[in-house]
Amino acid sequence: MVLGGSGSGGGGGGSGGGSSSDITKDHCNKTVDIFEDISSPEVSNQNLGRPLTCWYRFRTLKGAPRDFVLRLRFKKFKVGQLLNATHCEGGFLQ
Repeated sequence: MVLGGSGSGGGGGGSGGGSSSDITKDHCNKTVDIFEDISSPEVSNQNLGRPLTCWYRFRTLKGAPRDFVLRLRFKKFKVGQLLNATHCEGGFLQ
């Protein structure tokens, strides 16, 4: 999973009509509030063993400075087994 952030609000990316976009339409490639919990799509026959890339744009709080620091906290990893801070065995999370 790839996380990208932006200090500005705005629309998320549109999703196409293919079956792969149906898997991720409620989880990936969208604009989220900075306190919102997000999760990756469930593993299915369509995405099992395949890389998944997600991006997120974060809405800022009104009055926040343009150079504020955004900290991300990962509560758990659903895919693979985390071996150290940079490698996930049996999964694609980098």
